[in-house]
Amino acid sequence: MSARLSQFVARHPGLLLEPKRGSVALHFRQRPDLADACAAEVAEAVEPHPQLHVLPGKMVFEIKGGTATKADAIAAFMAEEPFRGKKPFFAGDDVTDEDAFPIVERFNGISVKIGAGETSAAYRCMGPAAFSQWLVQLARYFGNSKHGT
Repeated sequence: MSARLSQFVARHPGLLLEPKRGSVALHFRQRPDLADACAAEVAEAVEPHPQLHVLPGKMVFEIKGGTATKADAIAAFMAEEPFRGKKPFFAGDDVTDEDAFPIVERFNGISVKIGAGETSAAYRCMGPAAFSQWLVQLARYFGNSKHGT
């Protein structure tokens, strides 16, 4: 499957095949004109492998094995020390992050959508630069001995 996708990427400059631990992602951000071709190629590549699942994202198709989601990972973390009884914080900018926002809310945590688009997150930050700036401000605030815990 990866070899097939590698050949597809080699024939189409601007595409990127990103191997990840447990998955592979086909990015087409630089070639939005190839969105339909990428979708078709990914569908054909995974068709003989029923254990694989395709997660469409923002200008990407991620292929992974199993059915675990980010929500499942958060729930697992929250069931173990040192996370048990704590409030989770989760920020995401992709469609694949959406399933995590409701579980974060169930644990009375903070969910933040980065960027535009519909979301179930409780808060929104308009982009990565604004989110980074906000984190720096928080670090400064909590770094002050009056506000630190």
